[in-house]
Amino acid sequence: LAMRYNDKSVLEQHHVSTGLRLLQTVDHNNFLSHLDEKHMKNFRRLVVSMVMATDMSNHFQLQADWSTCFATKEADNSTFDDTVRRSLLLEQVIHCADLANCGKPFHFAEQWGERVVAEFLSQGDKEQELGLSVSPMTTRSPNAVEKSQMAFIQHVVKPMLEVMVPVLPPTEIALNHAHNNIQHWGDRLKRSCEHEHEEANNPA
Repeated sequence: LAMRYNDKSVLEQHHVSTGLRLLQTVDHNNFLSHLDEKHMKNFRRLVVSMVMATDMSNHFQLQADWSTCFATKEADNSTFDDTVRRSLLLEQVIHCADLANCGKPFHFAEQWGERVVAEFLSQGDKEQELGLSVSPMTTRSPNAVEKSQMAFIQHVVKPMLEVMVPVLPPTEIALNHAHNNIQHWGDRLKRSCEHEHEEANNPA
């Protein structure tokens, strides 16, 4: 896949290509068969741009584009009249949904955070086994889950939600959860460190 897509958004390109191809090749799958050529092209353009927006390598450029496009403090009725703005809005919203576990109540965020980090660490193990360069955030270390989730929310998720709230006020709910989750992960890290300290001072 990396060779096919020239190392650029490999999984995202594979997923959207496969999905659109299935629409075209299997008749009963094509729920868009009623669209004319113009609308089908527009649909395909939007879907491709939205899926590409879920690639984390595009995150900071997407945030820069959002800040430029939605420079006003609050949205008005004309905010979404522009095609470029509507497309950017869809890209940002689906990217936000892709990271949504960080903006949910902690009992959900905790479960998904552990699963995500477990997947990353498994990838790092495989890369080491194959003699490949180990990707960032995939190396096993003490309290990897807590540290990675705190950093990710603080530097990626929280700033993204902060610029979304003026345009999409309901996202403030997710922002509040993200803010609380930093504290929850910090509390869990503190408890873990205290436990490790106790074990070190009281060996069996």
